[in-house]
Amino acid sequence: MPDVQAIVSEGLLFALALCAWLLLLAVTALRLRSYTAAKRISKKDDPAVRTTMTSGVSVVITARDQAEQLERNLPHVLAQEGVRFEVVVVTDVSTDETADVVARFAAAHPNMRTTFIPASSRYIDRKKLAVTLGVRAARYEWIVLTEPDCLPADSHWLEGLSHRFSPDVDVVLGYANYADDGSRYASRIIYERLKDNLRRFAAADAGLARGGDGCNLAFRKSTFLAKKGFADSLTITCGADDLLVHALAGPRRTAVVPHAACAIRQELPAPDAYASRRIAYAETCRHLGRRARLQQLREGLASSFSWLLMLVFTLYIAIRSEETVRTQAYDTLRLAHDLPTLAALAAALLIPALLLRGSLNVTGEKRFGLRPAFYDLAQPFRWWRRKWQRFRYRHDFVRKQ
Repeated sequence: MPDVQAIVSEGLLFALALCAWLLLLAVTALRLRSYTAAKRISKKDDPAVRTTMTSGVSVVITARDQAEQLERNLPHVLAQEGVRFEVVVVTDVSTDETADVVARFAAAHPNMRTTFIPASSRYIDRKKLAVTLGVRAARYEWIVLTEPDCLPADSHWLEGLSHRFSPDVDVVLGYANYADDGSRYASRIIYERLKDNLRRFAAADAGLARGGDGCNLAFRKSTFLAKKGFADSLTITCGADDLLVHALAGPRRTAVVPHAACAIRQELPAPDAYASRRIAYAETCRHLGRRARLQQLREGLASSFSWLLMLVFTLYIAIRSEETVRTQAYDTLRLAHDLPTLAALAAALLIPALLLRGSLNVTGEKRFGLRPAFYDLAQPFRWWRRKWQRFRYRHDFVRKQ
Protein backbone atom coordinates (compact mmCIF):
# COMPACT_ATOMS: atom_id res chain seq x y z
CA MET A 1 0.00 0.00 0.00
CA PRO A 2 1.49 3.39 -0.96
CA ASP A 3 2.56 5.78 1.80
CA VAL A 4 -0.18 8.43 1.74
CA GLN A 5 1.90 10.89 3.79
CA ALA A 6 4.83 10.55 1.37
CA ILE A 7 2.55 11.14 -1.64
CA VAL A 8 1.00 14.24 -0.04
CA SER A 9 4.45 15.55 0.92
CA GLU A 10 5.73 14.91 -2.61
CA GLY A 11 2.87 16.86 -4.16
CA LEU A 12 3.17 19.73 -1.68
CA LEU A 13 6.92 20.09 -2.22
CA PHE A 14 6.44 20.10 -6.00
CA ALA A 15 3.74 22.77 -5.69
CA LEU A 16 5.94 24.94 -3.46
CA ALA A 17 8.93 24.66 -5.81
CA LEU A 18 6.74 25.59 -8.79
CA CYS A 19 5.16 28.46 -6.86
CA ALA A 20 8.60 29.80 -5.92
CA TRP A 21 9.68 30.04 -9.54
CA LEU A 22 6.39 31.60 -10.68
CA LEU A 23 6.60 34.26 -7.97
CA LEU A 24 10.25 34.94 -8.82
CA LEU A 25 9.37 35.43 -12.48
CA ALA A 26 6.51 37.77 -11.53
CA VAL A 27 8.72 39.94 -9.29
CA THR A 28 11.40 40.11 -11.98
CA ALA A 29 8.89 41.07 -14.67
CA LEU A 30 7.37 43.81 -12.52
CA ARG A 31 10.73 45.43 -11.72
CA LEU A 32 12.69 44.73 -14.90
CA ARG A 33 11.74 47.94 -16.73
CA SER A 34 12.62 50.32 -13.91
CA TYR A 35 15.76 48.52 -12.69
CA THR A 36 17.29 48.58 -16.18
CA ALA A 37 16.04 52.06 -17.18
CA ALA A 38 19.36 53.94 -16.98
CA LYS A 39 21.24 51.25 -18.89
CA ARG A 40 18.55 51.02 -21.56
CA ILE A 41 18.41 54.80 -22.05
CA SER A 42 22.19 55.06 -22.14
CA LYS A 43 22.38 52.49 -24.94
CA LYS A 44 19.95 54.57 -27.03
CA ASP A 45 22.00 57.75 -26.58
CA ASP A 46 23.46 58.53 -30.00
CA PRO A 47 26.30 61.12 -29.92
CA ALA A 48 25.52 61.99 -33.53
CA VAL A 49 22.16 63.53 -32.59
CA ARG A 50 23.35 65.56 -29.62
CA THR A 51 22.47 69.24 -29.67
CA THR A 52 25.09 71.99 -29.47
CA MET A 53 23.92 74.98 -27.45
CA THR A 54 23.96 78.27 -29.36
CA SER A 55 22.40 80.42 -26.63
CA GLY A 56 22.84 79.64 -22.95
CA VAL A 57 21.53 78.02 -19.78
CA SER A 58 20.08 79.61 -16.64
CA VAL A 59 20.76 77.72 -13.40
CA VAL A 60 18.13 78.54 -10.78
CA ILE A 61 18.91 77.86 -7.12
CA THR A 62 16.48 78.60 -4.29
CA ALA A 63 17.99 79.12 -0.83
CA ARG A 64 16.87 79.71 2.73
CA ASP A 65 19.19 79.50 5.76
CA GLN A 66 21.81 77.70 3.63
CA ALA A 67 24.82 80.00 3.75
CA GLU A 68 27.29 77.17 4.49
CA GLN A 69 26.00 74.98 1.66
CA LEU A 70 26.19 77.87 -0.82
CA GLU A 71 29.73 78.66 0.33
CA ARG A 72 30.80 75.07 -0.38
CA ASN A 73 28.95 74.32 -3.60
CA LEU A 74 28.41 77.57 -5.54
CA PRO A 75 32.07 77.69 -6.70
CA HIS A 76 31.60 74.32 -8.43
CA VAL A 77 28.42 75.48 -10.16
CA LEU A 78 30.10 78.69 -11.28
CA ALA A 79 33.11 76.71 -12.59
CA GLN A 80 31.11 74.91 -15.30
CA GLU A 81 32.72 74.68 -18.74
CA GLY A 82 31.66 74.08 -22.32
CA VAL A 83 28.45 76.13 -22.31
CA ARG A 84 27.41 79.74 -21.74
CA PHE A 85 25.42 80.02 -18.54
CA GLU A 86 24.20 82.22 -15.72
CA VAL A 87 23.30 81.43 -12.12
CA VAL A 88 20.18 82.95 -10.55
CA VAL A 89 19.90 82.50 -6.77
CA VAL A 90 16.51 83.20 -5.22
CA THR A 91 16.73 83.86 -1.48
CA ASP A 92 13.93 83.52 1.01
CA VAL A 93 13.83 85.27 4.37
CA SER A 94 16.86 83.77 6.19
CA THR A 95 18.18 83.98 9.73
CA ASP A 96 21.80 83.24 8.76
CA GLU A 97 24.22 84.87 6.31
CA THR A 98 22.62 83.46 3.15
CA ALA A 99 21.94 86.90 1.63
CA ASP A 100 25.51 88.09 2.37
CA VAL A 101 27.08 84.99 0.81
CA VAL A 102 24.95 85.34 -2.32
CA ALA A 103 25.74 89.06 -2.62
CA ARG A 104 29.48 88.37 -2.32
CA PHE A 105 29.42 85.71 -5.06
CA ALA A 106 27.28 87.92 -7.30
CA ALA A 107 29.77 90.77 -6.95
CA ALA A 108 32.66 88.50 -7.94
CA HIS A 109 30.95 86.73 -10.85
CA PRO A 110 29.27 88.72 -13.63
CA ASN A 111 27.20 85.68 -14.72
CA MET A 112 25.52 85.39 -11.32
CA ARG A 113 22.46 87.34 -10.25
CA THR A 114 20.10 87.23 -7.30
CA THR A 115 16.49 87.97 -6.46
CA PHE A 116 14.41 87.36 -3.37
CA ILE A 117 10.98 86.41 -2.06
CA PRO A 118 9.21 89.31 -0.35
CA ALA A 119 8.61 88.66 3.33
CA SER A 120 4.96 89.61 2.84
CA SER A 121 4.22 86.70 0.47
CA ARG A 122 1.52 84.52 2.03
CA TYR A 123 -0.68 82.88 -0.58
CA ILE A 124 1.60 80.46 -2.41
CA ASP A 125 4.04 77.77 -1.34
CA ARG A 126 7.37 79.56 -0.93
CA LYS A 127 9.34 76.92 -2.83
CA LYS A 128 7.04 77.25 -5.83
CA LEU A 129 7.16 81.03 -5.59
CA ALA A 130 10.96 80.96 -5.45
CA VAL A 131 11.20 78.76 -8.56
CA THR A 132 8.70 80.99 -10.39
CA LEU A 133 10.66 84.14 -9.54
CA GLY A 134 13.89 82.46 -10.66
CA VAL A 135 12.36 81.39 -13.98
CA ARG A 136 11.03 84.88 -14.65
CA ALA A 137 14.40 86.41 -13.84
CA ALA A 138 16.28 84.00 -16.13
CA ARG A 139 17.72 85.39 -19.37
CA TYR A 140 17.92 82.11 -21.27
CA GLU A 141 15.32 79.70 -22.65
CA TRP A 142 16.57 76.61 -20.82
CA ILE A 143 16.31 76.53 -17.02
CA VAL A 144 18.24 74.07 -14.85
CA LEU A 145 17.09 73.59 -11.25
CA THR A 146 19.39 72.49 -8.45
CA GLU A 147 19.79 73.08 -4.70
CA PRO A 148 22.36 74.87 -2.48
CA ASP A 149 23.49 71.58 -0.90
CA CYS A 150 24.16 69.97 -4.29
CA LEU A 151 27.53 69.40 -5.95
CA PRO A 152 27.94 68.75 -9.70
CA ALA A 153 29.84 65.56 -10.43
CA ASP A 154 31.87 67.20 -13.18
CA SER A 155 32.78 70.61 -14.58
CA HIS A 156 30.88 69.63 -17.76
CA TRP A 157 27.62 68.87 -15.94
CA LEU A 158 25.67 71.64 -17.71
CA GLU A 159 27.22 70.82 -21.07
CA GLY A 160 26.13 67.20 -20.70
CA LEU A 161 22.55 68.19 -19.92
CA SER A 162 22.51 70.70 -22.77
CA HIS A 163 23.22 67.96 -25.34
CA ARG A 164 19.55 66.94 -24.95
CA PHE A 165 18.12 70.49 -25.28
CA SER A 166 16.53 69.88 -28.68
CA PRO A 167 13.46 71.45 -30.37
CA ASP A 168 11.32 68.36 -29.70
CA VAL A 169 12.09 68.30 -25.94
CA ASP A 170 10.52 70.40 -23.18
CA VAL A 171 11.92 68.68 -20.07
CA VAL A 172 15.25 66.96 -19.36
CA LEU A 173 15.65 64.69 -16.33
CA GLY A 174 19.14 64.35 -14.85
CA TYR A 175 20.33 61.92 -12.19
CA ALA A 176 20.78 63.04 -8.58
CA ASN A 177 21.47 61.17 -5.38
CA TYR A 178 23.02 61.59 -1.95
CA ALA A 179 26.74 61.64 -1.26
CA ASP A 180 27.92 58.36 0.24
CA ASP A 181 29.71 58.47 3.60
CA GLY A 182 29.96 54.67 3.83
CA SER A 183 27.27 54.27 6.51
CA ARG A 184 24.36 51.81 6.36
CA TYR A 185 21.97 54.77 6.58
CA ALA A 186 23.54 56.36 3.49
CA SER A 187 23.43 53.06 1.59
CA ARG A 188 19.72 52.61 2.30
CA ILE A 189 18.58 56.10 1.35
CA ILE A 190 20.82 56.15 -1.75
CA TYR A 191 19.14 52.92 -2.82
CA GLU A 192 15.66 54.34 -2.23
CA ARG A 193 16.42 57.50 -4.21
CA LEU A 194 18.05 55.46 -6.96
CA LYS A 195 14.85 53.44 -7.35
CA ASP A 196 12.72 56.62 -7.35
CA ASN A 197 14.81 58.09 -10.16
CA LEU A 198 14.88 54.87 -12.15
CA ARG A 199 11.08 54.75 -12.02
CA ARG A 200 10.97 58.36 -13.22
CA PHE A 201 13.39 57.52 -16.05
CA ALA A 202 11.34 54.47 -17.06
CA ALA A 203 8.14 56.54 -17.21
CA ALA A 204 9.82 59.25 -19.31
CA ASP A 205 11.33 56.62 -21.61
CA ALA A 206 7.87 55.07 -22.05
CA GLY A 207 6.54 58.40 -23.35
CA LEU A 208 5.13 60.41 -20.44
CA ALA A 209 7.17 61.57 -17.46
CA ARG A 210 5.65 61.28 -13.99
CA GLY A 211 8.03 63.49 -12.05
CA GLY A 212 11.63 64.57 -11.71
CA ASP A 213 14.35 65.17 -9.17
CA GLY A 214 14.60 68.90 -8.47
CA CYS A 215 18.33 68.69 -7.78
CA ASN A 216 19.01 68.00 -11.47
CA LEU A 217 16.11 69.06 -13.65
CA ALA A 218 15.92 71.17 -16.83
CA PHE A 219 12.96 72.64 -18.71
CA ARG A 220 12.05 75.38 -21.18
CA LYS A 221 11.16 78.81 -19.81
CA SER A 222 8.63 79.29 -22.62
CA THR A 223 6.88 76.02 -21.72
CA PHE A 224 6.79 77.01 -18.04
CA LEU A 225 5.19 80.36 -18.88
CA ALA A 226 2.78 78.94 -21.47
CA LYS A 227 1.51 76.25 -19.07
CA LYS A 228 1.52 78.68 -16.12
CA GLY A 229 4.01 76.72 -14.08
CA PHE A 230 2.49 75.63 -10.78
CA ALA A 231 -1.00 76.98 -11.51
CA ASP A 232 -2.61 73.53 -11.19
CA SER A 233 -0.91 72.66 -7.87
CA LEU A 234 -1.04 75.86 -5.84
CA THR A 235 -2.99 74.22 -3.00
CA ILE A 236 -0.43 71.40 -2.57
CA THR A 237 2.40 72.29 -0.19
CA CYS A 238 4.91 69.58 -1.18
CA GLY A 239 6.51 67.94 -4.21
CA ALA A 240 7.11 71.09 -6.24
CA ASP A 241 9.62 69.42 -8.57
CA ASP A 242 7.57 66.31 -9.35
CA LEU A 243 4.42 68.39 -9.81
CA LEU A 244 6.26 70.78 -12.14
CA VAL A 245 7.41 67.95 -14.41
CA HIS A 246 3.90 66.51 -14.35
CA ALA A 247 2.57 69.89 -15.53
CA LEU A 248 5.18 70.61 -18.20
CA ALA A 249 6.03 67.22 -19.72
CA GLY A 250 4.05 66.50 -22.87
CA PRO A 251 3.87 63.04 -24.47
CA ARG A 252 7.34 62.00 -25.70
CA ARG A 253 8.80 65.44 -25.02
CA THR A 254 11.00 64.44 -22.07
CA ALA A 255 14.64 63.42 -22.40
CA VAL A 256 16.75 61.63 -19.79
CA VAL A 257 20.45 62.11 -19.04
CA PRO A 258 21.37 59.34 -16.57
CA HIS A 259 25.17 59.51 -16.99
CA ALA A 260 27.47 59.85 -13.98
CA ALA A 261 29.32 62.82 -15.50
CA CYS A 262 26.06 64.78 -15.58
CA ALA A 263 24.91 63.75 -12.11
CA ILE A 264 24.43 65.75 -8.93
CA ARG A 265 25.44 64.70 -5.42
CA GLN A 266 23.42 66.12 -2.53
CA GLU A 267 24.60 66.30 1.05
CA LEU A 268 23.15 63.60 3.31
CA PRO A 269 20.10 64.81 5.23
CA ALA A 270 19.50 64.13 8.92
CA PRO A 271 17.26 61.07 9.48
CA ASP A 272 14.31 63.21 10.62
CA ALA A 273 14.60 65.46 7.58
CA TYR A 274 14.80 62.46 5.28
CA ALA A 275 11.73 60.88 6.89
CA SER A 276 9.80 64.11 6.28
CA ARG A 277 10.86 64.11 2.62
CA ARG A 278 9.63 60.53 2.18
CA ILE A 279 6.26 61.34 3.74
CA ALA A 280 5.94 64.37 1.45
CA TYR A 281 6.88 62.19 -1.55
CA ALA A 282 4.17 59.68 -0.62
CA GLU A 283 1.65 62.54 -0.65
CA THR A 284 3.01 63.94 -3.93
CA CYS A 285 2.58 60.61 -5.72
CA ARG A 286 -1.18 60.89 -5.14
CA HIS A 287 -1.24 63.96 -7.42
CA LEU A 288 0.86 62.72 -10.34
CA GLY A 289 -1.90 61.07 -12.36
CA ARG A 290 -2.91 57.57 -13.38
CA ARG A 291 0.53 56.56 -14.67
CA ALA A 292 2.11 57.28 -11.29
CA ARG A 293 -0.58 55.27 -9.52
CA LEU A 294 0.03 52.34 -11.88
CA GLN A 295 3.75 52.48 -11.09
CA GLN A 296 2.94 52.45 -7.39
CA LEU A 297 0.68 49.46 -7.97
CA ARG A 298 3.44 47.60 -9.84
CA GLU A 299 5.89 48.22 -7.01
CA GLY A 300 3.28 47.20 -4.45
CA LEU A 301 2.61 43.95 -6.30
CA ALA A 302 6.34 43.25 -6.60
CA SER A 303 6.79 43.76 -2.84
CA SER A 304 3.80 41.52 -2.06
CA PHE A 305 5.09 38.78 -4.34
CA SER A 306 8.55 39.07 -2.73
CA TRP A 307 7.04 38.42 0.67
CA LEU A 308 4.98 35.51 -0.66
CA LEU A 309 8.19 34.13 -2.14
CA MET A 310 9.92 34.29 1.26
CA LEU A 311 6.88 32.59 2.81
CA VAL A 312 7.10 29.77 0.26
CA PHE A 313 10.81 29.28 1.00
CA THR A 314 10.15 29.26 4.74
CA LEU A 315 7.34 26.71 4.40
CA TYR A 316 9.45 24.49 2.12
CA ILE A 317 12.41 24.54 4.52
CA ALA A 318 10.12 23.78 7.47
CA ILE A 319 8.58 20.74 5.73
CA ARG A 320 11.94 19.36 4.63
CA SER A 321 13.47 19.91 8.08
CA GLU A 322 10.58 18.06 9.72
CA GLU A 323 10.97 15.15 7.28
CA THR A 324 14.71 14.90 7.87
CA VAL A 325 14.35 14.98 11.65
CA ARG A 326 11.53 12.40 11.57
CA THR A 327 13.38 9.92 9.33
CA GLN A 328 16.84 10.66 10.77
CA ALA A 329 18.22 10.63 7.23
CA TYR A 330 18.36 12.76 4.10
CA ASP A 331 16.17 11.37 1.30
CA THR A 332 18.16 11.75 -1.93
CA LEU A 333 14.94 11.39 -3.91
CA ARG A 334 14.03 14.88 -2.66
CA LEU A 335 16.90 16.39 -4.66
CA ALA A 336 14.48 16.77 -7.56
CA HIS A 337 12.62 19.36 -5.46
CA ASP A 338 15.41 20.68 -3.24
CA LEU A 339 17.76 21.77 -6.01
CA PRO A 340 15.20 23.84 -8.00
CA THR A 341 13.95 25.47 -4.78
CA LEU A 342 17.46 26.32 -3.61
CA ALA A 343 18.18 27.69 -7.08
CA ALA A 344 15.09 29.90 -6.82
CA LEU A 345 16.26 31.17 -3.43
CA ALA A 346 19.71 31.99 -4.81
CA ALA A 347 18.12 33.71 -7.82
CA ALA A 348 15.85 35.78 -5.55
CA LEU A 349 18.96 37.16 -3.81
CA LEU A 350 21.04 37.64 -6.97
CA ILE A 351 18.56 38.91 -9.57
CA PRO A 352 17.98 42.40 -8.07
CA ALA A 353 21.74 43.00 -7.94
CA LEU A 354 22.23 41.67 -11.48
CA LEU A 355 19.37 43.74 -12.93
CA LEU A 356 20.67 46.91 -11.29
CA ARG A 357 24.30 46.43 -12.32
CA GLY A 358 23.98 48.17 -15.68
CA SER A 359 22.10 51.14 -14.25
CA LEU A 360 24.63 51.45 -11.41
CA ASN A 361 27.45 51.59 -13.94
CA VAL A 362 25.71 54.36 -15.90
CA THR A 363 24.80 56.50 -12.88
CA GLY A 364 28.12 56.00 -11.13
CA GLU A 365 26.70 54.33 -8.02
CA LYS A 366 28.73 51.68 -6.24
CA ARG A 367 27.46 48.10 -6.09
CA PHE A 368 25.06 47.16 -3.30
CA GLY A 369 25.89 43.45 -3.30
CA LEU A 370 22.96 41.34 -2.09
CA ARG A 371 21.45 44.20 -0.07
CA PRO A 372 18.79 45.17 -2.67
CA ALA A 373 16.91 41.93 -1.97
CA PHE A 374 16.74 42.76 1.75
CA TYR A 375 16.00 46.45 1.15
CA ASP A 376 13.06 45.43 -1.04
CA LEU A 377 11.70 43.15 1.69
CA ALA A 378 11.79 46.01 4.19
CA GLN A 379 10.15 48.44 1.77
CA PRO A 380 6.49 47.49 2.45
CA PHE A 381 6.91 48.19 6.15
CA ARG A 382 8.38 51.63 5.47
CA TRP A 383 5.72 52.30 2.83
CA TRP A 384 2.82 51.52 5.18
CA ARG A 385 4.40 53.56 7.96
CA ARG A 386 4.77 56.54 5.63
CA LYS A 387 1.24 55.96 4.34
CA TRP A 388 -0.08 56.19 7.89
CA GLN A 389 2.04 59.28 8.61
CA ARG A 390 0.86 60.91 5.40
CA PHE A 391 -2.76 60.26 6.38
CA ARG A 392 -2.10 61.51 9.90
CA TYR A 393 -0.66 64.81 8.64
CA ARG A 394 -2.77 65.03 5.49
CA HIS A 395 -4.13 68.50 6.35
CA ASP A 396 -0.57 69.89 6.41
CA PHE A 397 -0.16 69.12 2.69
CA VAL A 398 -3.10 71.24 1.51
CA ARG A 399 -3.06 75.02 1.64
CA LYS A 400 -6.38 76.51 2.66
CA GLN A 401 -7.90 79.00 0.24
